[in-house]
Amino acid sequence: MEVLAGILGMLMQLAIFGVIAWAIVRFLGYRREAGEGADVDRATSVRRLFVYGLMLATLILGAIGTTMIGRTLLTSSWSDEERTELALGLAFTLVAGPAYAFLVRFARGRLRDDDGERTSLAWAAYLNTALASSLIVATVTAHNFLAGVFGADEYEWRSIAPVVVWAAVWAMHWFWLRPAHGLPGDLHLAVGSLTGLVTMLIGLGGVAYVVGDEIYASVVERLPAGHESPGLAIWLIATGVGAVVWAWHWLGYYLRAERTSFWHVYVLPIGTLGGLVASISSGATIAYWTAVWYLGDREMDLPSEHFEHVSVAAGFLVAGMATWSYHRIVLQTGGAVDRSEPLRSYDYLMAASGLVATVVGAALALVALFESIAARITGDPSDVANRLILAVILGAIGLPLWWTYWSRIGQHLDVDPIAEIGSPTRRLYLVVLFGAGGLTALISLIVVLFVGIEDLLDGTFGGETLDSARVGLALLATVTGVAWYHLGVFRSDRAIAEQHAPAPAPLLPPAPLPPPETHVVLIAPRGGELAEALAAATGAVVETWVREDDIPMPDIDIDELVTRILEDAGHEVAVVVGPTGADVIPYVA
Repeated sequence: MEVLAGILGMLMQLAIFGVIAWAIVRFLGYRREAGEGADVDRATSVRRLFVYGLMLATLILGAIGTTMIGRTLLTSSWSDEERTELALGLAFTLVAGPAYAFLVRFARGRLRDDDGERTSLAWAAYLNTALASSLIVATVTAHNFLAGVFGADEYEWRSIAPVVVWAAVWAMHWFWLRPAHGLPGDLHLAVGSLTGLVTMLIGLGGVAYVVGDEIYASVVERLPAGHESPGLAIWLIATGVGAVVWAWHWLGYYLRAERTSFWHVYVLPIGTLGGLVASISSGATIAYWTAVWYLGDREMDLPSEHFEHVSVAAGFLVAGMATWSYHRIVLQTGGAVDRSEPLRSYDYLMAASGLVATVVGAALALVALFESIAARITGDPSDVANRLILAVILGAIGLPLWWTYWSRIGQHLDVDPIAEIGSPTRRLYLVVLFGAGGLTALISLIVVLFVGIEDLLDGTFGGETLDSARVGLALLATVTGVAWYHLGVFRSDRAIAEQHAPAPAPLLPPAPLPPPETHVVLIAPRGGELAEALAAATGAVVETWVREDDIPMPDIDIDELVTRILEDAGHEVAVVVGPTGADVIPYVA
């Protein structure tokens, strides 16, 4: 049952992947003009989804099966559990291996013959997923195996099997399929660099922690009870494995690659921002415990007990400062940097980090203030020293950080207001801060009102009410201020957008209507020459009726007749020629 449950679980994960991939293909798939081309393109997308999704499924099943076989063959004595593992591994491998080989051969034929296949989303999704998953699993299993080899963990010779299998899967895709058929984009380089960087930084932080703990143990007079010095080997192994992965992807390929959006996302929000946040949080931890020892209320009497965990924070402070400094130098060595969306998001994330720290610090200070006031009213003892220390530290770190990056954002706003206020990063920043601030303020107001009304109805309204509502009151005051400020920023952005909006095109006067058409009915003895003269002079449509009484054509002043006709322009006009002249008679048709 457990084996069946595991198989069903894997199939469920593959089904979820298939649904997601289908949705992506459906959303981003090419759409040609209506007709047979559209049907062919949809069929191609479905075929790609099926082939590469099945390739990924058989690859994972085959790798898992091969790992099970390797682990079992490297076991000296087989138990019932090992036999079950061997049987399941053989089943996976015998089914998934040939299926994967057939699918790879079929896909390579398509990739060789069709340029669209090599640039398709399905191929990119398969290759990126295969490279990322195999690299992460190989990195983790390699660390675990080496930790056992060097005595930092329990050693098992068979634990080398997953290292070899998943490293081989990664090598096959990196050295064979990727160069042979190409891989659009640089997501695989960003993921590989990130995997190595995180592993290496965890190891460096651990090494710094071990060094700090050794210094700590040599300085204090007596170690606290239960203190165990951390081992160095496991952290050195993590540093080494992460450094190899990071150097291969970052130093070997990505450092000198084109600085795309993924490149900036890796360097800025991950490398630079991540290192800075780790440094700030670790430094704040060290400053807090130091200030509490000298200024606050100690919970421990011995400095060895009080400062026991400071060495951990010091280790990650060193690792964070290293990654922040390095990626900042890398970014600056590229010359002038255009204000792309990743760079803009870095500024806003830094400003948001400083703002959150400042708001938390201000809220803690208000909580301490309300608690002190409530203690004076009720006469109960109050101890707010540690809370005030933390509030001061957060404010001292967060406020300058927020002001630095918010001022930089303001400078870019002055240079190019349209690009800045129209960016999705700024809109998201304002909407999230205003929305989250407004929601928090609303909930805090409800809590404060509930506490106050309940105590008022119970007849216990007083200092205890203030003490119970102190957190809600502090959040209500600080978060409301933040939300109100950013509402003003939002309104200012809207005013700037309206000010710089292009002027509307001037309204042109309406085109003059054509003169109404005049219809002339000419009743004359002989209307040919007179009809032509009237049509040429007036532009009217002249319809000629010939009189049957055969009267002679009188002398007619054409100019005078045309003037009389034009006086009734736009109407139906009858021109009746008699023996003495012509009469102009308007009529209604």
